[in-house]
Amino acid sequence: MSARNKPRGSLTAGGNLLLCTVSGAVFSLPYFFEPLFPLTYLSLGLFLFLRGRAEVRKMAFRPFFCFLLGFLFPLYTWFSALYPLSATGLSHASAFAVVALCCIGIPLLQAAVQAAVLQFARFLPDGVSGASPFLRAVGCGALWVLSEKLLAFGSLALPWGTIALSQTGCLPLLETVSLFGADWLAFLCVTVCALCAEAFRCGRKCLLAGGSGLLALAFLAGGILLALPDGADGTVLAAAVQGNLSTDEKWEDEALLDGFATYRDLTEQAAKRGAKVILLPESAVPVPFAEGGSLHEAFASVAQTYDCTILLGVLRRDGDGRLHNSLAAVLPDGLVRGYYDKQHPVPFGEVLPFRGLIQAVCPPLAELNLGEELTVSPTDASLDCGAYRVSCFLCFDSVFGGREQAGGGTDFSVVATNDAWFRDSPGVYQHLRYAKLRAAESGRALLRAGNTGVSALLDGKGRVLRQTEPLEQAVLYGELPTGGRNTLFGMTSSLFPVLSAVYLLTLAAIALVRRAKRRKK
Repeated sequence: MSARNKPRGSLTAGGNLLLCTVSGAVFSLPYFFEPLFPLTYLSLGLFLFLRGRAEVRKMAFRPFFCFLLGFLFPLYTWFSALYPLSATGLSHASAFAVVALCCIGIPLLQAAVQAAVLQFARFLPDGVSGASPFLRAVGCGALWVLSEKLLAFGSLALPWGTIALSQTGCLPLLETVSLFGADWLAFLCVTVCALCAEAFRCGRKCLLAGGSGLLALAFLAGGILLALPDGADGTVLAAAVQGNLSTDEKWEDEALLDGFATYRDLTEQAAKRGAKVILLPESAVPVPFAEGGSLHEAFASVAQTYDCTILLGVLRRDGDGRLHNSLAAVLPDGLVRGYYDKQHPVPFGEVLPFRGLIQAVCPPLAELNLGEELTVSPTDASLDCGAYRVSCFLCFDSVFGGREQAGGGTDFSVVATNDAWFRDSPGVYQHLRYAKLRAAESGRALLRAGNTGVSALLDGKGRVLRQTEPLEQAVLYGELPTGGRNTLFGMTSSLFPVLSAVYLLTLAAIALVRRAKRRKK
């Protein structure tokens, strides 16, 4: 359509794409400020309304790409806190290039991947009558679930900006993840917004009522779940040790002894105050751990003297000499009962994906790994700690979650992490919010220890009971509820990725059958 024939009040292609980008930027705000969670619905609803316009639908990939760039560029600004990456030995110029690549390259890559999936929305049932708008809205929710799930696979997996993270500021909605998992919140938000956008596009009030009713039903279900007893059968005095060692201090050889002394002294301080479960951060003292070695003996002495269990983040080698990032349970008798091994190493920090290509194209990226790569091998998701059985997450694991950690049979969950790389940037607080999702999914209380923070104690409904400030040395104490109710998610796992795929395949099959019938006629 020429500019002369364009309807009055319509936007140019550039204007529409700019609005998509702005709505994406507004969509990012709840990831920085939890109380702003309603903006998720306003911004996403605006985008889906724009995308429903005929001239924007024709653009297919570009509207989704612009919206996601507007969202992801602000979201990942906390990667700038990595600079100057002094612990890696990179020059300032190389460090700047690496950080810039993280801040720009990751949003570009993820926006392209998600937009490639979401642009298939143009194949959903169209039309303004009958059931088509309902089918299309549900299809949008299903597509978004699959686009987020795709980011959790592969060597570059980084499923950070999930919609569920934007909803942790609303306790009733947060509590509904105990039913269907975090994927459910993505489906809920997108489907509600799509129904409302269709209502304004088609002028059908029933669509607006459907979207509002679905959201109200989720609020009601979450409110009822919040009011129910948590099912805890007791408490235990627990402590999370936060040594506040910077990345440089932690890994430099001359500082290892000081770090070791800091964590041992803080652990003994917690034991003297009566803590029966003491959690240390991920790789609290980054030297190889061996049963009977100096690191084991030092903490075993504390456990035996004060009759407590110490969950210690360690680096260890298995019988084949492979390196693991693990959580070790040192029991009151001083013995190590078992290990939980990290299942999701951080790309370019603990593993180097596409090594040959990276070394050829961008050598500084190949220098980010602090030493040799970690080995990932199957491991039990929980540890036997004598009187308690504990579900375990190590750092990046808590972003992915899993049915194994949410299943029944455990008393509480722990997250041991090291977010020192990001100091007190928004990324540190966003990582804490993933712990809220994991606690609500499992219905179990959660204890979190971070090297530089944030350490926290959460109840089984995802509420933070106590927390430390980042960049301070502290020991967090609290009565940690033990036991809890078994959640539907823990018993069935998240069905939404599977159901989403089945739904979309069903729509595709129906469309193919109808097309074949039309051709025959």
